[in-house]
Amino acid sequence: MSLRLSRFSRLLGLVIASLVLISILVYPEGTRAVSLGTFTSAVQPEVPAGYGWELKFIVPKPSPAVKVWGIYFPSQDVGYAVGGAEWTVREGKAFIYKTTDGGETWAEQTNHPLADPAASYGGFLSAVHCKDVNTCWTVGRWASILHTTNGGISWGKMPRPSDLDGNSYGGFLYSVLWTGTGNTVLVGATLNFIFRSTDGVHFNPVRVSNNFVVRDIECPTPSICYAAAKGRLYTTFNGGASWGAKKWYDPDNPTGQEPRADRYAYDLSFLDTNTGWIATTLEDAPAGIPPSTILKVTNATSDYPTFQQQAA
Repeated sequence: MSLRLSRFSRLLGLVIASLVLISILVYPEGTRAVSLGTFTSAVQPEVPAGYGWELKFIVPKPSPAVKVWGIYFPSQDVGYAVGGAEWTVREGKAFIYKTTDGGETWAEQTNHPLADPAASYGGFLSAVHCKDVNTCWTVGRWASILHTTNGGISWGKMPRPSDLDGNSYGGFLYSVLWTGTGNTVLVGATLNFIFRSTDGVHFNPVRVSNNFVVRDIECPTPSICYAAAKGRLYTTFNGGASWGAKKWYDPDNPTGQEPRADRYAYDLSFLDTNTGWIATTLEDAPAGIPPSTILKVTNATSDYPTFQQQAA
């Protein structure tokens, strides 16, 4: 199964009763789906019959210091899930779970620096991505980039990425992606840059155009990649060595001067180099304004791509 298909078939968010699912991965063959999330109560929700979902695992961590932030399956059997506390919570530790049977059972991996009792409070890991079943990267708070080459038997912490021209990113990292070639890895941060590594170990900042959180990155090819931020779709044609920005506008005013900067982009999924979807949300949306929207683009590589609102 290819990297592109597995990411294309991931869905963003699902709410069933009091269970909040953060991200979902569905295999393109339609034979299996895997998701992890958090409970708002200790009561297991009832899933209506016929929906085809089974609750397989609840992360045994106390609320509110637990949130599953990211999940990735490099194969149908092997998957990793990461998380921790909300960034405002002053308790809890980052965690990593692994499955080797397609999500039937999960085991916590504790041999990583953020699991150390002496580690800073409130840590979290926000995303995970893999080159293969043994080689993975996960990122999160405290400028943490963890890397394993042995399937999670051990995780090493990579050197802290440097600031760019004195512009600090505050140590918050939100997304990670192996581009599909060599050991080139991209990491989304806050403020004005995306980190890039060509050896999987040393990460250097590459400037982008604004100071919003880059919550997701996707590469339909090893050279052409997209990164989602607030009101903007960053683009690169050289594997992340440099970036430009495409903006989406109010559908009622497509020629306006200001992009939909009120919309936070949370997830991306691209079918090919031109066709993709962006999941966006408006925090504290007023009455009458849709809090979440899905945008579709079919000409992403063009100078002036068109973003169509598909759902709200």
